[in-house]
Amino acid sequence: MKEQGIAFYRHELSKEYGQITISIQAQKGEGWETIVSALNTLGDGCVDTYMAVMGMVIERNGVEKIRTPFELSPDDILAFCGKKKSNGSYIAQQRSEVIKYLKTLSQAHVIAVIPSVQTRKRRGKEVTEPTVFRAEGAIIDLLSFKMGEYEAITGEEIWEQFSISIGPWAQMIPGLSMQTALMLRQVLAYSAKNQSYHKRLGRYLGWMFRVNA
Repeated sequence: MKEQGIAFYRHELSKEYGQITISIQAQKGEGWETIVSALNTLGDGCVDTYMAVMGMVIERNGVEKIRTPFELSPDDILAFCGKKKSNGSYIAQQRSEVIKYLKTLSQAHVIAVIPSVQTRKRRGKEVTEPTVFRAEGAIIDLLSFKMGEYEAITGEEIWEQFSISIGPWAQMIPGLSMQTALMLRQVLAYSAKNQSYHKRLGRYLGWMFRVNA
């Protein structure tokens, strides 16, 4: 929807599981080029970055405090994804790609609508009634841009460490546990080039295991 300055995708999970809508919208003073730039980052790399952030927040804060802000760096994400270092460190291009993915995830707005049931007491008896849970917000919130941020002489943007928070929708994801973080590490360890089908199958099975749980 170029006229409205917004791109969106709606996915029906099924009648039982609800729907998720994800949109990327230009901010004040930004043009359609901003959205196109964000859309161009979508793919396996962006998904891997999201999975790494989810895995790290679970490991550090636990599922109960999944929305508690925490600090990380591009190197933390690359390490969680199992990326190899060059001469003992990650190269600038690897860090730059992670930053682009994080920016896209922070620009993406998600609305999750999940049907459920709720048990209430009426006249001394427990009654089960249908209900709907709704969560809305950014996929991730970048809370700080000033922790080690600087520009090299070349103009390259570099972040050493920054604060981040998972959006409220994360509290609706079923079956999250410490085992989820371990599984994400194992899936991300697959090579995007040589084991792409292994990685995609791992993502799908991980989602289905949580839903079935």
